[in-house]
Amino acid sequence: MDGRSLEKSGRLLLLYLTDVLAEGTQFGNAERTLYVNHGRLPHLIRADQGTIMIKNGDFQNTEVWAVDLAGRRIRKIETHRQDSGTTFTVATTTACVYEILRTPSTQAGNGPGK
Repeated sequence: MDGRSLEKSGRLLLLYLTDVLAEGTQFGNAERTLYVNHGRLPHLIRADQGTIMIKNGDFQNTEVWAVDLAGRRIRKIETHRQDSGTTFTVATTTACVYEILRTPSTQAGNGPGK
């Protein structure tokens, strides 16, 4: 979101998506390539959760927010910093979109690309 590589970016957008279908959708085969009924609103998303780890790199702090589909922050997500990286839990029952903000370490320097 800030034009930098994933490794150096201080602001990331994470989409956590599972199976999304319109209510009543039916398929004509097991591969789900032949629609029999396209269904109707609302769209339903399969509930799921997972743990995400982001390497700390030159960042001293990571903050994660669940955001709605309009990009508004709806809830701050608890994070756990470890030597190997910062972890947090995502769940489709909370949100499908997450904003990740990382604060550079004061030791990382302020040169180009930092």
